[in-house]
Amino acid sequence: MKLLISNTIKIICVIWSHIYTLPIARKFDILRDQMHTYWCSRHYKKCEGIIQRGTFITGEKNISLSAKSKVCKGARIETHEKFLDDNFTPELVIGERCRIGHYTHITCINRIFIGNDTNIGDRCLISDNNHGNFSKDSYTYSDNSKVPDIFKLVEMKRPLYTKGPVIIENGCQIGEGSIILTGVTIGQHSIIASNSFVRENVPPYSIVAGNPSKVIRSFSDTV
Repeated sequence: MKLLISNTIKIICVIWSHIYTLPIARKFDILRDQMHTYWCSRHYKKCEGIIQRGTFITGEKNISLSAKSKVCKGARIETHEKFLDDNFTPELVIGERCRIGHYTHITCINRIFIGNDTNIGDRCLISDNNHGNFSKDSYTYSDNSKVPDIFKLVEMKRPLYTKGPVIIENGCQIGEGSIILTGVTIGQHSIIASNSFVRENVPPYSIVAGNPSKVIRSFSDTV
């Protein structure tokens, strides 16, 4: 009896594998992503692209996703209007034909702008804020004249601080695992190599790489 059941299951699996082929499965996944996008689009400021299932997104009303753009599975996108005692007015704009890679994290309290035809690789971090202001001229001292007060606070007790918006202009390529920090502008058609740590502005038509990143080639002066 057990052998009969086992053989029956194998036959069913073989038949099903011929009916539900890989191309059909992919088309079905696309349809499910479209249905998911339609279901959640009403919460967004604008939603004309595709949001794959399995994303973690909060503060949708501050997010604009333009036509033919895609937010891939596992992406984490957050806009924050309030943290501790501070209020913010965040704005996240994703242009047309952009891709936000798998497991990429974008966090916004100020403004993040991603221009048209920009590809954000997998597992990137784009943030217009930090937990705490660590510039030396902002330090205060209370009970210890040698240790600034900000260092005595755990991460989630430090106020969010922004140096300014993050601007990624049209046609950029952000390599996998890269980090882009607050106040940075990346000029159009620039390439950020994988695993780069970007804390300074990048000229247009440039290639940067490293930690911290450095310009290794640039054609910004020729255009």
